[in-house]
Amino acid sequence: MAIMDTEEREFSHSVTDDIDEEIDEVVTPIERSARLGPRRLIGPLVTLALVALLVVAWEIAARTVLAQSYVFPAPSVIVQQLWTDGELLVVNGLATARTAAVGFLVGQALAILLAVALSFSVGAELVVTKLALVIYSLPTLAIAPILGTMFGLEGTRVAVVAIVVFFPTLLATVSGLRAVGESQILLVRSLSGSRWTVLRKISFRTALPEIFAGLKLGVPGAVLGAIASEWLGASEGLGIFMVNALAYLQPARVWATCAVIVLGTIVVYGLIALLDRACNSWAVDSRGAR
Repeated sequence: MAIMDTEEREFSHSVTDDIDEEIDEVVTPIERSARLGPRRLIGPLVTLALVALLVVAWEIAARTVLAQSYVFPAPSVIVQQLWTDGELLVVNGLATARTAAVGFLVGQALAILLAVALSFSVGAELVVTKLALVIYSLPTLAIAPILGTMFGLEGTRVAVVAIVVFFPTLLATVSGLRAVGESQILLVRSLSGSRWTVLRKISFRTALPEIFAGLKLGVPGAVLGAIASEWLGASEGLGIFMVNALAYLQPARVWATCAVIVLGTIVVYGLIALLDRACNSWAVDSRGAR
């Protein structure tokens, strides 16, 4: 008996020690975020270093082996062109941004609303997504004349952007709404919850990370769609500004316009990514830094 009591006490102590170790190893989301803080800076710092290295290499090459090249001006020349064309780039950039923003909002809103409606019918989802794929596969500029008769010139440019951003967000949202576990749905139904309650309380919140993924994918598409739509006919915009620069053989101006487009796209993408983190902090904590 004494031996058994001693073994039981030793077993109890070992179990208690294991539980204490597991409790010590539990990390709260705040502590995890604090620990990962320095690590999260590694990626952006490496990216900045690579970009800086690329710019330096470009500058050296433009002044040596590519000195006779007309289409590859040095980054310093591009920066000077940015300063010279600052006012023109702002005016044309605002015109492009206005078209991209309106088309982006219209396309994303329609995609999310349609995905929510399709979540109530699997058959309708299969039919509509296939139809949306067919429309998305059509060359947008090829159907521009048809859009022009329906919406006019300004409306056509917005419609082109909306079509470009519509399909990725539609698929992402449908996928997110379908990702809800059956047990969660049964739990809400057992509490007399309706299908609308399931959608509002469970499905939509679960789909938020996928929705934001579609929104972020739509940012470069909206910008490129707005620029391409300006070639259909526009009096101002970065697309027209770039075409004119090409016509007058001004490569530095073309590269300066490209720099504005890239920087603007990165800024908007970053803002949506920050909003994603704020709305989906639970997903970040469960999956780690995204």
